[in-house]
Amino acid sequence: MSDTEGSIDKTIISMTALSIVDFYIDKEGGSHHLHLEHDHPLLWRFNDIQCDLYISGGQPKQIEKIVFDLLQIHNSLFDQYLPFDLQLLNVLNAGHGLLKKGSKKLLTEFAESLNKNGIKTSIISEIIPNDKTQHLAVLFLGHSYVIAEQFNFEITK
Repeated sequence: MSDTEGSIDKTIISMTALSIVDFYIDKEGGSHHLHLEHDHPLLWRFNDIQCDLYISGGQPKQIEKIVFDLLQIHNSLFDQYLPFDLQLLNVLNAGHGLLKKGSKKLLTEFAESLNKNGIKTSIISEIIPNDKTQHLAVLFLGHSYVIAEQFNFEITK
């Protein structure tokens, strides 16, 4: 069997995703690119240690720059798939408190950026992920995705 690139024949492929934990459907549907990943930041919510990121030290001077830096980190990891949480502005304005809950990998990147901007940080409350979520994968279908344990494909025509 070979691929059908350049062929005028119509091929129908049926996909089944088992144990779906999350998905996002791009309603525009402008891309048809397909790829599967086992190590993507979208999986961190399920397979990375979950923590709390706290800040202290008073209200920072350049809040706009700090938020922009955090937004850049967030967008470089999650693109348009996960929204950036603007609630962290309240904590930055207060100068102390729980800034964000999330994966240790993400919070470590946030903490490094915050530390460079003179904000003291601490990451606490490590919750180890469930063994079942260690085998998740993300399948990208254009700008849509499905996160599941297993994907099965069958050529039906």
